[in-house]
Amino acid sequence: MISESIYWRRDLFNLAKELRRKSSQRLWQEASVVRLEKSLLIGCYAVRRLLDSAKLSKSYRDKLIPAVELPALDVNLSRFRFSPPIDLDIAGEMYDFHSGKPTNLKLSFLINQFVHSYTLLYIVPCAEVPRTVVLVTSDKERLKRLLAFWLEDIAQLFEHAAISDQSDFIRKWDKVKKEHTFDGKLEPSDRLAEWGFATREEIDDAISRYDKTSSVGDLSEALRTLREAMENYFD
Repeated sequence: MISESIYWRRDLFNLAKELRRKSSQRLWQEASVVRLEKSLLIGCYAVRRLLDSAKLSKSYRDKLIPAVELPALDVNLSRFRFSPPIDLDIAGEMYDFHSGKPTNLKLSFLINQFVHSYTLLYIVPCAEVPRTVVLVTSDKERLKRLLAFWLEDIAQLFEHAAISDQSDFIRKWDKVKKEHTFDGKLEPSDRLAEWGFATREEIDDAISRYDKTSSVGDLSEALRTLREAMENYFD
């Protein structure tokens, strides 16, 4: 359990800022990729710990995250030298980028995809894709589908948790689980500024985005267009 969540929220807030910067970053070095991987994994774990410690309400737990599902293709996986797709070209041979299906995922499912990721790739902004895209699938889901997200939406998820605070705290006894459950009303807070972990301007900016998703554009269409460009290039 977490006794004081402000330090976890501080780190989530900083991770959200880093992911938002990387959402528009066009020049990437290997170190940038490593930092992105660590930010995603650590951020998802931090969100899970806050949820397990009753520091975030049921309304946050029930959030639905927009994504695009890329179904797995019927291919002979043994012909690939490495099992996990190690680049976008191999991912395009294993998953159908032409038939991306928009979907909304439960928060717990999304967290598991990153914490137990089998494949974790990214697409930098380009002519076909205006913002950074993250591609992920867990070891359990790898033979079914690859999931795509706008990185901005993941940043928003972390930021929402970072600046939230609960009021009207309620405790109930769950007879089935034989444990107390906790819930409350989740609202944006300026505690990070009060503790000196963020400026008032940063908090005001974050509150203006509170509980919103990105409006970058149609992700499934962007991925389809990108795959077609790659196929034409290699032809």
